[in-house]
Amino acid sequence: MQGIPLQETQWETIDELIGNSLNFFFVNPAMHSIGITFIPSPASHPVNEALFNFVNAWCVCVPPSPFTLSTTTLISSAVGDASTRRYAAPGG
Repeated sequence: MQGIPLQETQWETIDELIGNSLNFFFVNPAMHSIGITFIPSPASHPVNEALFNFVNAWCVCVPPSPFTLSTTTLISSAVGDASTRRYAAPGG
């Protein structure tokens, strides 16, 4: 599915992205609650903030996982380990 070109992105979308980035993992609102106010905290919809935080956390946690597995582990899990295969006896 093709979307709109990057240069035609609406300013409301960019503004929402910046607002969610400032509220990333609720760091800015937490700083405001203890009295540290460097950057004003924009109002964002809680579901949008939660999805934004989830996607960012997923991008940090999941992509490195293929680098932690060895090639033989990936191949044996894709093909199936012969020692763990169970075959049904003929006739039942």
